Amino acid sequence: MNFHHHGPLGLLAERKGIEAIPALKKALDDPSQKTRWVAAHHLGLLGDQSGLARMKQDFKALAPDEGTTLPSNEESHARLVLTLEVARVLAELSDTTGYALAARLAIKGADGLRWRATEVLALIANFDPSNLAAEGMDPLGILKTMAATEKDNNEYFVYLDRVHKILRDRTEMIAIFAIAKDSKYQTELTVPWGGTVGNVYWIVASRDKGKPYDYK
Repeated sequence: MNFHHHGPLGLLAERKGIEAIPALKKALDDPSQKTRWVAAHHLGLLGDQSGLARMKQDFKALAPDEGTTLPSNEESHARLVLTLEVARVLAELSDTTGYALAARLAIKGADGLRWRATEVLALIANFDPSNLAAEGMDPLGILKTMAATEKDNNEYFVYLDRVHKILRDRTEMIAIFAIAKDSKYQTELTVPWGGTVGNVYWIVASRDKGKPYDYK
């Protein structure tokens, strides 16, 4: 099959494995920012951290200044989407540079941004809790706030999926879904056999509490 959702670079990495590393490293200097983050992402999957410096550089160039009003026009929205993609790759590479922006957008971002911020926060939530606390970072707290306050059904559904797929601490996952199942804003997001989608995720996470992370 000649298709990969990340395009030719993703297909190359999937087919060639570590043999694709030289081409992926070269792509870190591509004019396209998407090409660069795709290259860094697949390098990371192959155990190569060489995309980290470029992603930090790109994030700095893309991200709005902390504390400024978040832009709301279409062009700015697309830029924030791209910035969160870079932040996600940074988190995949064990870097927290994108935390502050993800924390802001998780609660105050427009549609299409909040679930992407969820990915960044869930990845960072997998880091050493003591290190996060020392830096004043609380990704789990923000994810729990989202569970209680997210009003959009589409954003919420993707939010639940990303938390389930990314978060490694099942106890915390269950705690998040316990909040989600009782959300006053998501009572109409239900499954055909009854019950809310949040409740289904809570049941599944509770059932799988003793299973390894890769068991989904």
